[in-house]
Amino acid sequence: MAILAVCAGIGVRYFTSEETRIRRALAELAGSLRVPPNEAPLARLGAARKFQGLFAPDVGVMLAGVPSEFREIQGRDQLFELYLSARGLVNECRVEFRGIRVTVGPDQSSAHAELTVLGEVDGDPNAVAQDVRIDLVRSGRDWLIRRVRTLRNYDRTRSG
Repeated sequence: MAILAVCAGIGVRYFTSEETRIRRALAELAGSLRVPPNEAPLARLGAARKFQGLFAPDVGVMLAGVPSEFREIQGRDQLFELYLSARGLVNECRVEFRGIRVTVGPDQSSAHAELTVLGEVDGDPNAVAQDVRIDLVRSGRDWLIRRVRTLRNYDRTRSG
């Protein structure tokens, strides 16, 4: 029975599709954007390090509908610093990714995902609503985020 469990574990690790690996990385990203209420400073730093590890060193981020210091970010170090700063400004944040569409390149070393990001910040359910494109690059068995950009920014404060 133990041999069967080991073989199953090896099978999952080595025969998981690239799309599944990418979806797993995106789930980690969504989780790392969550800020629980009353987060301890040490927990904040640990979350930031985990977040940083999801990105390529030369990552580029271009977002619409956010404060100016977050609109264009170049490099993992700048992203890390801004992430820590942003986490310190909010008391609670929940993020959800919907409608994820993943396309793996023919070379199996690049991919992109298009999805809708919905976020609630400090009790405001209309804080974030954007369609984004995330470009990824394969690094060993992992997928790292190389570029993020807004495709469409929704104004969720208007009804109708």
